[in-house]
Amino acid sequence: MSPNFNLLRTCLVLVVLLLLQSTATSALQCIIEDSLRFDCYPESGATKDACQARGCCWRQPNLALEQKKYFKDKLATNSVPTCFYPKDFPSYSITSLTETDFGYTAHLSRTTKTYYPKDLLKLKMDVILETDTRLHFKIYDPDNDRYEVPIDTPAFTNKSYFTILLCGIWTSTIQLWCKEK
Repeated sequence: MSPNFNLLRTCLVLVVLLLLQSTATSALQCIIEDSLRFDCYPESGATKDACQARGCCWRQPNLALEQKKYFKDKLATNSVPTCFYPKDFPSYSITSLTETDFGYTAHLSRTTKTYYPKDLLKLKMDVILETDTRLHFKIYDPDNDRYEVPIDTPAFTNKSYFTILLCGIWTSTIQLWCKEK
């Protein structure tokens, strides 16, 4: 065998191995519990090809038989999505988190655009701790104003430290959570 043939064969084997690894990695990114799936194709007409063209996962729900019986009426209107975001879908990361007079401000960014038109690479999130039982959070484009419906909300004068709720932000996955103490 010629040295060129061995080189070609080695390259071909490497390409096949990379493709297999990529397919396995993609499949692992789609193993997500039903309760944690977030719909990647909320409009009607989702197909496997259209879903995967968005970089999303297409997989039937894993509902157990007894759950299917229990949720039989709800599955038609409130079902687990078949097209959902994978674990590695391009997401935002917190670039700064600052305490303010009434709560916190976080600047969010990401480097990869998605299929969404007018996709934003920078966002700002304000978390306002209004009372012991109420918080307000707002996620918006920091560079462009937008219309907001004027809604009367109860007044507050200072930041609450949530005596009833325990709240936090996981910065790695940008999850805002609250629960009763």
